[in-house]
Amino acid sequence: MKIFSLFLVLTIAICSLSIAQPKIVHFKKLQALLPAKDIPGFKRNKPTGSTQSQMGMTTSEAAVRYVKAGNDTAQEQSVEIKIGDMALMPFAAWAMMYQQQDYENETEEGYEKTLWVKKLYKGVEKSQTGDSKSCSLNFGVGNRFNVSIEAQGFSEAKALVDLAESMDLEKLSKTEIKNVEQINVASVETAIKVAPPRARKPSSRDLDDGRDYYKDYFKIVD
Repeated sequence: MKIFSLFLVLTIAICSLSIAQPKIVHFKKLQALLPAKDIPGFKRNKPTGSTQSQMGMTTSEAAVRYVKAGNDTAQEQSVEIKIGDMALMPFAAWAMMYQQQDYENETEEGYEKTLWVKKLYKGVEKSQTGDSKSCSLNFGVGNRFNVSIEAQGFSEAKALVDLAESMDLEKLSKTEIKNVEQINVASVETAIKVAPPRARKPSSRDLDDGRDYYKDYFKIVD
């Protein structure tokens, strides 16, 4: 009976009240972490962003674009910075891709190499020096966020690294909401109160046993 009652209570608490799904950081919070510095000769546009759910997946992204006008559209230069929250993606495997790579390739058209941003965040830098000049920088922060900087019209990637290092990446890493399922003790106690009358009301000992049993699966918080 004790096992049945404990199972019933925890099932109600887990299924109905208490499991916290991973939470996405709203794009407005991410916008505040985009680089604020000016790029000489470029106009900084108004930041954009979106947080949306589709088919059970929630994504969040903030972006800002710098533009330098040319004599025609072909001569226009631009830099776009994006911060994406990867909470609901298989980020661990994605982040390991950066950590495990260490290379540098060069061709007639440009180069690609791994590097460290602020000596803490490993990423990939690319540069195309042909007729269509471009460069990019991608790196992960806090096992959670992807920072992407892409430039069109020029190939000097050092400008992108400087822009990335002007960002408060430490603050971005601390913005992480831990992707941990949680059971709130108050929810378990509520489930005890609404248990069917035929089931013996679990004692405090039952609750303690339940905590011990599920501690390997959930983080129990007061």
